[in-house]
Amino acid sequence: MNARYVLHYLLVMLLISFAFSLMALPRSIGASGGETTHESFSYTAVTVESGDSLWRVAAAHGPKDLETERVVTLIREANDLSSCVIQPGQTLMVPVQRTGK
Repeated sequence: MNARYVLHYLLVMLLISFAFSLMALPRSIGASGGETTHESFSYTAVTVESGDSLWRVAAAHGPKDLETERVVTLIREANDLSSCVIQPGQTLMVPVQRTGK
């Protein structure tokens, strides 16, 4: 009877491992680029003026076919910004046009 419990335990552990493997599968496909698109953009230098916000710069200078929120993210990534705080006189690289996928 003791061997029966061990076999049951091993079977349950195998099923749990299999279930976790299946749950991780879509993440690993997306992470490897199987379902993601990589976009490239050309950038231009924009000098921040008094009263500007990152959102305003993105809306005014970013590609019109992208949502402003996406442009803000691209600006933050291109300029290594840890927040959305910008200062007058600061020069930002802003995406202006898609160059490919």
